[in-house]
Formats: sequence, structure tokens, C-alpha cells
Amino acid sequence: MMAAATELVAESGIEGLTMQALADRVDCAVGTIYTYFSSKSALLVELQGDAIRTIQDSLDRSRCEWDQEIERADLPDDVASLVRLVAFSHLFIAGPELYPREFELLQALISTPVREESPEDAAKVVPRSLALLADVAALIADACSTGALSPVPDDAPLEQRALVRTIRLAGAVNGTMLVSNVSAVGTPLSDALLNGRFLALGVTRDLLLGWGAAPEQLHAAECFITTLESRDLLLRGPVEAAAEPLGSDLTG
Repeated sequence: MMAAATELVAESGIEGLTMQALADRVDCAVGTIYTYFSSKSALLVELQGDAIRTIQDSLDRSRCEWDQEIERADLPDDVASLVRLVAFSHLFIAGPELYPREFELLQALISTPVREESPEDAAKVVPRSLALLADVAALIADACSTGALSPVPDDAPLEQRALVRTIRLAGAVNGTMLVSNVSAVGTPLSDALLNGRFLALGVTRDLLLGWGAAPEQLHAAECFITTLESRDLLLRGPVEAAAEPLGSDLTG
């Protein structure tokens, strides 16, 4: 049912996902759907939670590869912290290939102007969302502590300041990827200039430089990323696993 629901969102958007459409897709009575999901809102947050788990799994598996290679290369701490940040951007950009259904689902949810999840249901997925953001914020905090990035001038704890930068990075990268939907036909722009991956990596570099990264250290990190990519050690997709009930790790 979860897979069929994700397919419906990919085909028809959030609006096309109805309990009747899902029942038709899996060839069962609509009452059977309500046995598992009390409402469309409950179904959506289950899909969100499963998508976030998939992305988290991919990040965890990829980071194991980065850390192993960083240790083997004995990189300086400041360069190593930049490697992890640039590698995260590569992982984010590769989302449509690594976990296409989950990526499209989250994109559809982000772009839908009317929220269909109830506040009570939406609250169930918040811990998982924050856990994923916290993992990325930890990479930024580490870069600040090694001196690779300048600290954020604020009285708030470093973790909170890093979270602000995390949201800015994710928003900027996601936004530039959407530019790929723009056609260069009839404009003085080239398709290469509108390439989402090219733009997203560029905005990552711009942000890191703006946050105090030294150009030579960032260049060293990017060269290391190129080496990982050439050896197929940069990105790891998620391991297929059965979806677990969303409440199983959010209660207590």
C-alpha cells in the first residue's frame, strides 16, 4: 500500500492520492485501506516518515564510506569537515537517482500549497525530520569547530546556529535544482548553464566560501570528492527494508 501510494503521488500529485484511488490500485475494498490508515492525513505522514528514513539510511551508509576514506587519507580535520559537507550536497543532488520515489514525494509535499496533514498527524513526523536535519547540522558544527568555517555570530548554542545554516543550505540546493525545469529555448542561456547539478554545486561552494571556508581548503575538499566519485565511493543508496510503523520510534 505504501509503494502504491507513492506511485500515485508520482503520477498525479498529492491531489491524486485518495483512499479510493489507492484501493483501486491495490485491488481491494476502500474499507481495507482504512484498516491500516485512518485518513489520508495519516497515510501522508507515514509516507513522509518512510521517505525520511530512506534518505537517512542513504546518508548514514554514504558517510561511512566518506569517513573510512578520510581516515585512510589522513586528511587534516578542517579539510575533512569540508569534504563531508560537499559530499552531503552531492548526496542531496543525487536524490532523484538514489531514491526517486521518496524524493518526488517530498518535493510534491513541499510544493503543495494546501497542507493535507492534520497538525496532530504532522507532529508525528517532526522528530524524524529534526533528526535528519540535526545530522547535517552536526557536519556544519564540526566544520565550525575545526576552523574550516567561521562561527555564526549569535548567542544561541552552536547546534542551533548550525541548524539555521543547514536549512539555508538545503533550501538553496533544492531551489537551484528546480532551475533544471526551465527551458533554455528562446533565451541567450545554454542548457549547461541551467543544469541543476552544476548550479547546486556552485551554490554550495558559494555558501561555504561565504561562511568563511578558505578557498585552498575547499579546493582540496572538492578534489578529494572527485577522487571518491571516480572510485564509486561517494554515494550509497538506501538498503531496502520493510517500513516500520511511524509511532514505533517516536513514543516514550
